[in-house]
Amino acid sequence: MVGPDGVGKTTAARNVAALYPGTSRYFHFRPPTRGRLLSLSDLEGAGQPMAKNNDPVWPPMGWLRLAVAFVRFWSGYLATVRPALRRGDLVIGDRWAYPYIVQPTAVRFGGPERLARIALALLPQADVVVSLAAPPLVIRARKDELTVTQIEHELQGWARLPTPALHVVDATADPHHVASEILSLAGIDPRRSGDGGPGE
Repeated sequence: MVGPDGVGKTTAARNVAALYPGTSRYFHFRPPTRGRLLSLSDLEGAGQPMAKNNDPVWPPMGWLRLAVAFVRFWSGYLATVRPALRRGDLVIGDRWAYPYIVQPTAVRFGGPERLARIALALLPQADVVVSLAAPPLVIRARKDELTVTQIEHELQGWARLPTPALHVVDATADPHHVASEILSLAGIDPRRSGDGGPGE
């Protein structure tokens, strides 16, 4: 799941996990290289906003940061994501490496977008990428760190990610409907699990 801070990614993830009939796991941005992915019961408050940093980044340093991040993303995938997928778990990722394209200053990347796109294409690809969208004023009412213009720019960036798996979903719809739509996009029959249904 991708989208601006405040669009409701963590809420959607929690509801998707609640509707999913099997075991679901979650990670924010970069998957951990040790331990385990978070479970449904861990999702409360799990999402963290990307750090806002507008300091200029010397391009070669940005390239080095991207190279290190590339290795860490692959390491996290191999250590925690792939084992979960092999067990048949549903893995929900919040952002993955897409901020290197849409939010480069937040991840301190100062290189060309083309380089980030190449790196992203060489990382494991998600089956479904859901870009959650809402009116900029709605998002700003929840998170006022960004201006309306910045939110509009981010929404456009998330909606144009270079992946054929991308789907834009209206985050202002009923949470149950949003979760059902996301599961349907993944080819999963959404139905309530034994925990009483999705969270608030």
